[in-house]
Amino acid sequence: MEDKLQYFHFFIGNKEVRLRVAGPDGAVLEEATSPLNFEDNLFSALNVLYRLMNSGGRSSYQPDRAFIRKIGSIQASLLNMTGPQDADPVAVQTVFEKHWKTRMADADARACFTFDFSPQPPYTELAELPWEFLSYQDLDLAVQQHPATDFIRQIPVPAAPKPLQAIGKSQPLQVLLIISEPDPEALRRTDKRLVAYRESYVYRLLRIYENMTRDFSDQLQLRVLFQPRPAEVQQAQLHRKAVPFEAFLEWFQKNMVEPDSDPIRNRSNQDFTPHVVHFMGHVSVDEREEEVVGCINNENDLAYTAYSAFAACFGAAPPPLLILQTPEGVQLHKGPFTNSGLLADLAQKRLPYILSFQHPVREQGSLAFLSELYRRLFDAQSIPAAVTGARMLLSRDLGTFADVKAFGSPTLYTTFPVSGPLHYRLVSALRDERVPEAAEAPDEKLSLAEKIRWYEKEIRRLVEYSELDLALNKFREIINIAIRSEDADAALAESYRDYASNLLMRYHDTRKAYNEGHIDNPERARLYRSIGATLLDYFKPGELPRVATKAPREKPVASTPRLR
Repeated sequence: MEDKLQYFHFFIGNKEVRLRVAGPDGAVLEEATSPLNFEDNLFSALNVLYRLMNSGGRSSYQPDRAFIRKIGSIQASLLNMTGPQDADPVAVQTVFEKHWKTRMADADARACFTFDFSPQPPYTELAELPWEFLSYQDLDLAVQQHPATDFIRQIPVPAAPKPLQAIGKSQPLQVLLIISEPDPEALRRTDKRLVAYRESYVYRLLRIYENMTRDFSDQLQLRVLFQPRPAEVQQAQLHRKAVPFEAFLEWFQKNMVEPDSDPIRNRSNQDFTPHVVHFMGHVSVDEREEEVVGCINNENDLAYTAYSAFAACFGAAPPPLLILQTPEGVQLHKGPFTNSGLLADLAQKRLPYILSFQHPVREQGSLAFLSELYRRLFDAQSIPAAVTGARMLLSRDLGTFADVKAFGSPTLYTTFPVSGPLHYRLVSALRDERVPEAAEAPDEKLSLAEKIRWYEKEIRRLVEYSELDLALNKFREIINIAIRSEDADAALAESYRDYASNLLMRYHDTRKAYNEGHIDNPERARLYRSIGATLLDYFKPGELPRVATKAPREKPVASTPRLR
């Protein structure tokens, strides 16, 4: 949770707009309510934007910055953040401007806009708009460097999720990648557009994750489920059947040369509960206007299963972040007959954050967004702040990714109530996980036995904070001190030098085996615990402490001449 963060919570319904300004902890500072400001050109302008964002294929009309700013200013007017120049400011505008000026004056400030809409027309139409276009006084709020501004849609649920605890230094971020794409040959028999999408995109998506496994090897545990079967979805076995990324990549590359119709699967992954799930596949609607999620049947053709079955896979252990990426886009409200759907059902499973590519996004922009998103998550930024930072790569000012759909598509939803904080990290900040400062170096005047006790405390501290390499170096340091000491059994002390070398070798062999993919993270953790336990055993009374066999030499006491 960021310091100096301020929330601007907007609720639109019942022909009014309500604004609550809250601090970092969610405590309300001030609130106001005003009539909803329906301008004459409101629905016509928003209708243009809505059709633009949802048109199939490449839009023939690419709006310029002036058009986007016009839409953003209309959104601001709708929320009563601004009004006509000659008109008196309404309550919402007064409260907003008061606190926004405070944000602008603080160099370290951060803001967050949250939106909640009444689940009924016409408010459901407003809910689907890219509110990241919001502008105020010719400022595009989502791309401002100061104050940085996050955008979140809040989905009220009966039972809110528990506050997130960031992952510590000794625990890797566990990511599950689900790729639901049929075999290219099967796609060629159906829809050539999907063939191009699959063949151009999946390889590059895997490259993003391959780079992550190299750059964050000690911080990441990545598994893949490729082409999920309907039975696996219906039995809620998605993460249990996933395989380590290295094994999948080897199988995938081999399968391109020597096709193998048998899917790669693990028997079970009881030890793997993902913190992030990234679903890359297809979401469509059936004849009843109900959403269905793409799966693969035994003939490698695209099949579908009900959205409720897919959402049920995450009910028992909701991942903190779920990323939905489909070429069709996934929105909160679907169809004229029902407001239910995949996003709404996932929210009911108490998923803390859902990041949906709400509108279709071209490949180049989505890959850039994902790469930057993970980089910022590993940099210990909160999930909303990481999404905002990644969105900057899709800014309309940066040329390459200047695509209105790309910028307006990644949409962050949360089920946390607005009565509390909404900014949580997945990975602990380095300053929060830093090992406490060591005690001052032992005084040279201490006896060898006292120095061994000092080093024992220091080594236990390092083992506790998973700084095993530093603990092993300290072990070698005290052994060298003992060997040089006049108060030690030199031969016995020398024998511990071999023990230290053996432990260090075990540590480096374990680290190398993990980096090369020969062992998984649970096995690495088990081996590290074994090394740490062995290291601490050397400080038992019958071990290293007995090296100090000699009492410390006493300083000679000056004699006083006896008087006769």
